[in-house]
Amino acid sequence: MRRRNKMQNTEYEEPAIAVAAIQRELDRQVDAIRSQRSFSDAGRKTELAKSVLAARERVQQMRSDFASEREQRREDLLRYLFNDSYLLDGSDLIAHRDAQDRADQLTTSDEAMAMLNRANLHSDDSLASAVAEAAFNKGWTEVCERYATLTGKASALRELVGSHIGRHNSLADSVVFRIRNPKELSTANEARLRELAEVHAPGMGPHHWPMT
Repeated sequence: MRRRNKMQNTEYEEPAIAVAAIQRELDRQVDAIRSQRSFSDAGRKTELAKSVLAARERVQQMRSDFASEREQRREDLLRYLFNDSYLLDGSDLIAHRDAQDRADQLTTSDEAMAMLNRANLHSDDSLASAVAEAAFNKGWTEVCERYATLTGKASALRELVGSHIGRHNSLADSVVFRIRNPKELSTANEARLRELAEVHAPGMGPHHWPMT
């Protein structure tokens, strides 16, 4: 189950294209602002800061939406693979909960594999899924892969593993959902950009450069 990088590259392809388009729009706006001779240096920085902040806000919203969709997809995969209890009632629900209790008592991957094989032999789907879920939570890869193969859910398991949310996702998100500052504001952080955007040269009202 080591396909995370490939899956992440595919996962980020569409947002990376969208962010690049926003960056190109910003670059055109920056060129237009630079060409305005009526601006003082301070006024030009103000307009640049406003354009950068507008672009950043769009990208930040994209990042937030992307993270929410990723989390929802992960929850859907978990339910599909391991947890169909919301569809159960009566004796089936009781059996499912009993299976989860038994799976929670497992202490080794060998025990889990043996229980999974017995569940498969007796067509005990509730126990099999409970064992697989416990194995997934405990990092017992071979047990998870065995279950996925038996149930025809191997592709879903690979996607679930690839959707792991952690430090790598945060780093990748930061790289993809990023807007470059123009050289005039190369060292300006978020606070400085907002400070610049709130002021303008004497006698000049703020200009707005719409993102198209």
